[in-house]
Parts: sequence; structure tokens; C-alpha cells
Amino acid sequence: GGDIVAPGAFRKSLAAHKSAGTLPIMLWMHDPTQVPGKWVDIAEDERGLRVKGILADTTLGRDVRTLLK
Repeated sequence: GGDIVAPGAFRKSLAAHKSAGTLPIMLWMHDPTQVPGKWVDIAEDERGLRVKGILADTTLGRDVRTLLK
């Protein structure tokens, strides 16, 4: 929808996750009951938030994989 996120917007939360040895939960449409997989790496770079994840072998994971293709 045209949102603009300022550089560094995720710095604190990513640092807290790194200190705790965790990553945010991967959610479908921000719904905590819909978890299509898990993040394996999240970092801010010069373009914004860079994420890498794996999708679960579940109905939701397969649906998301199809949509991404």
C-alpha cells in the first residue's frame, strides 16, 4: 500500500532476537495461527529487510510456495 519504512526501523528488534538466539515467527498475513514455515535469516541491508526462510511441507506451506512461484 505504499508504506515506506525508515532505514534502521528493525535494528532494535533484530538485535534483541540475535541476543536471544531467536528469529521472528513466519506468519501468513500476520495471523499467528497461520505459520507456513520458518525464517532462517533476517537482516537489514541497503534495500530494506532481507529475509530467508524455508516453507513447511504442510498445506499452507505448499500453497505459499505455489503463490511465490
